[in-house]
Amino acid sequence: QAFELMERIGFFDDLDDFGEPFTLFVQTNAALQAVRDSATPPDFDDDRVVADIIDTHLALGEPIDLATLATFADITVELGDPQPIDGTAAPITIGGVPVNSAASDVAVEGGIVHVLDGVLATIEL
Repeated sequence: QAFELMERIGFFDDLDDFGEPFTLFVQTNAALQAVRDSATPPDFDDDRVVADIIDTHLALGEPIDLATLATFADITVELGDPQPIDGTAAPITIGGVPVNSAASDVAVEGGIVHVLDGVLATIEL
């Protein structure tokens, strides 16, 4: 679901236009569905809302692997407050959301992707 939303709003084209390396945190389908099923879900039909959600999961700059992330206190994302990192948790958490260690450190052109078992919430949607 996350990649379909990114494709729909032209996120990948925008990322190419930035021309900067990146670290992207992508939600599992179950995590996105849980948000959709929540009492006050964001409007996933609104491209601006989707872009804002994605930007809360994007860090521009050098791609950061999971082992390195574990040494950080937080990471600055494109929208919202920096996300705290707990590298001592098992699994590591970003913004209190567990990183799916089986699907982390996925190298993609220009960056790295980590799958989260939840959605980071740093902005009011």
